[in-house]
Amino acid sequence: MRIKFSEKINKITFFYLIISFAINFLRFMSIPFLMIYLSNRLTISVASIGFIIGIPSAIQLLIGLFAANVIDRISFKWGTIFSLLFPMLGILGYIIFTNFYMLILSATISGIGWSIYNPIIMTALSNTTKTEHIDSVMNINYWATNLGGVLGPIVGVFIGAGNTPTPFIIFSVILLLISIVAYIIVPHDLKPKIDSKKTSPLHDFLTIVKDRRAVLLFLAFFCIFFVEVQYETSFSLYLKNLFGSTGVKLVAAMLSIMTFTIIIVQPFITLISKKVKTPLLLSIGVFFYIGATCLFFFSKITFLIFVSAVLFALGEIFIAPKLQGVTAKIAPPHLQTTYFSFVTMGGNLAYFLGPPVGNFLLTANSFYLFTFILIMISTLLFSSFSSVKNLEQSLNK
Repeated sequence: MRIKFSEKINKITFFYLIISFAINFLRFMSIPFLMIYLSNRLTISVASIGFIIGIPSAIQLLIGLFAANVIDRISFKWGTIFSLLFPMLGILGYIIFTNFYMLILSATISGIGWSIYNPIIMTALSNTTKTEHIDSVMNINYWATNLGGVLGPIVGVFIGAGNTPTPFIIFSVILLLISIVAYIIVPHDLKPKIDSKKTSPLHDFLTIVKDRRAVLLFLAFFCIFFVEVQYETSFSLYLKNLFGSTGVKLVAAMLSIMTFTIIIVQPFITLISKKVKTPLLLSIGVFFYIGATCLFFFSKITFLIFVSAVLFALGEIFIAPKLQGVTAKIAPPHLQTTYFSFVTMGGNLAYFLGPPVGNFLLTANSFYLFTFILIMISTLLFSSFSSVKNLEQSLNK
């Protein structure tokens, strides 16, 4: 299969891929150091600062679906602009204010912006891409966001690591510049197709909940992100219990290995994904996940734990972009942003429930955590297969 780059990615698609890379780069350049920055500036407790930092995620979980439905009723131009300007205002608030309640307001405004941003990027990419190229573009986007995640923290360390407002000022300025560029180059007529019938948000939400494919994808996203969040939570505790203080370094090494594996391998997966049927790709991904979980919990050798990190990354590569592509294909044209918001809420819920559940299972017995992760992986396979099967059936009608 040979597809010219220009045929697969037009100017607007390329612009949204650049946004995706830039925002993830800027996020990792600044947000990981936000706790340090606010701790240096404020006299409130660490718990209060943690509450402020956690608000954007809570806002995304609470209003994400409603915000996405609003965007489905307006143009991508203004949806993109709002999704950038709101976080810009929120980040500036972190720099300007020292009052606890004003910081809560800043975090809330930031959360509203991210509630719009996350689904609209996926919707814009799928709307500006030919159906036969959606999977490839989702793979490219997945690679670009991970590249941003690698480079961002490195740059963040060099420009202050939370000890100066510089990373946050840069983030705000670039968000403003990108929003100006979006106003200039994103066409006014680039918008979701309007349903011939006027529907209420409640009707749209019920449409999604009744769509078995969307519910299965919600479950699939929950499962894959439940496993992913364990890398930074229960797995850290497990390695610390196993290796002592060295375990913390192993966690950092694992995360680095996983990210670099994604960056190196993802382009090759993009090339072969069009030649391999989706069920086989999903099966390969689950096989890697199972192998990684078994190696991680039953090997006491550092090298094999690093191998498990590679396998975890491979599992993620084979499954996550494919689920994004399936979501783009099942969503009605006038509800794409809402669909993306709904299914990715499964990931938000996993990030909310994953750490306490994983830590509880690990505290009880590491075998319980191992078993539960295998259950999540099995459910991931079932829900992914079923959503793909339902998609194929609907396309064949």
